[in-house]
Amino acid sequence: MDKNLSLISEVCIIWLILIVILISGCVENDDAGKQYRDAKKYNDLGISFYGSNKFEEAENAYRESIRINPGIAEVHNNLGLLLYHLNRSEEAEKEYTEAIRINPNYTEAHYNLGFLLCDLKRYEEAEEEIRTAIKLNPDYADAYNNLGYVLHDLKRYEEAENAYREAIRLNPNLTEAHNNLGLLLYDLKRYEEAEEELREALNINPNDMKAYNNLGLLLYILNRFEEAENAYMEVIRLNPNLAEAHNNLGISLQNLKRYEEAENAFKEAIKIKQDYAEAHGNLGILYVKTGRTDDAKREILKAKELFEKQGQSDEVKICDEILKNLNS
Repeated sequence: MDKNLSLISEVCIIWLILIVILISGCVENDDAGKQYRDAKKYNDLGISFYGSNKFEEAENAYRESIRINPGIAEVHNNLGLLLYHLNRSEEAEKEYTEAIRINPNYTEAHYNLGFLLCDLKRYEEAEEEIRTAIKLNPDYADAYNNLGYVLHDLKRYEEAENAYREAIRLNPNLTEAHNNLGLLLYDLKRYEEAEEELREALNINPNDMKAYNNLGLLLYILNRFEEAENAYMEVIRLNPNLAEAHNNLGISLQNLKRYEEAENAFKEAIKIKQDYAEAHGNLGILYVKTGRTDDAKREILKAKELFEKQGQSDEVKICDEILKNLNS
């Protein structure tokens, strides 16, 4: 065979092999692209279902997305959010953790995991995740707010205050941060500053139920019972079925010696939440004040029974002391 012809033949074979390999690679890339697009399609479908409160359909869509392509961090994070909403915390934690494993710099997944861990009262772990989110995004106001919440529960008050104030600096209209800072200042007995923050939260969002409720608690402590009444009435306007608001309203009315209205408020709280031990106890104390001994015994006994079921031994002792005085 001609040497040059042999060389040309070898080159052709090499080119042929290269062409086959390149074509094969293109097919693989096309398959990977289609797989990714299909997975994203189901992820988008899951988001749509979640937004329409179709939670079972949303979960199925997210899981199908993961089946097609398990390596998309966003889908695991979205499934985690859904599972958290459904109170399936252990499963949610696994999904957030998987999202972070796939993408260690996924800010939202660190934040969401921290939020979940805070909910589970695993505060040290929560702090670590939230600080990671802040490191990845130093302008993350919500993360600073939740860091403040964690530090508050850990009784690291100065750090908590700094975190809340940084959240407010980054986003002055973040009502949750003003509300949480108000609660912290309330705990520190800095009542004037606490009121200022709670009213600022309401200035930003006049329908902030939490801020109204917390303002009511503060005003009650300051013996400003009529103002506290107004705050609780706003809570009830926003959510008529919140038993705690009716109970708190009853306490304020009782201090204003408007006993019939207070009785109605406590009864409404119990109607909404029949196992509400505090409301039964408060109604019993109201009956003691108004000389209705038999009614008082009935309500205090009911409160004691409920407190026992809840394992609240200190409240059980208080009930026993009241009953002892009623029977003497």
